[in-house]
Amino acid sequence: MTFFKYLWPLVVCAALLGCGPSKPKYTFTKEERQPAQAAGEKRKRVEPPEDFEQMLARGQIPAIDAPKYVSASEAEIPDEDFVLGVLVEGQPIAYSLNLMNNHEVVNDCVADKNFAVVW
Repeated sequence: MTFFKYLWPLVVCAALLGCGPSKPKYTFTKEERQPAQAAGEKRKRVEPPEDFEQMLARGQIPAIDAPKYVSASEAEIPDEDFVLGVLVEGQPIAYSLNLMNNHEVVNDCVADKNFAVVW
């Protein structure tokens, strides 16, 4: 039951943040989305610091697609661990942050609503 002690604040926050307008108030033009650049000028590559070591190439952390769910009583998550909670169409869902640290993105669909959970 301690699991839900940490879940309900996240569910409330997710519900409140999701109550905004469905359309953006302003749509940026193509020119506004692109950084200012003189005609024909190429973008300058920014080099990483000398002691920088890249562990994984870009795009090498696999996302979780179509996750499988278990009830809170079946979940093998210790009481002291944190979860990322969302509320979709009245359905509360919790994602283990220990699992999210290894995958960073969950592509999910609940009640015919597609969404991504990003950590």
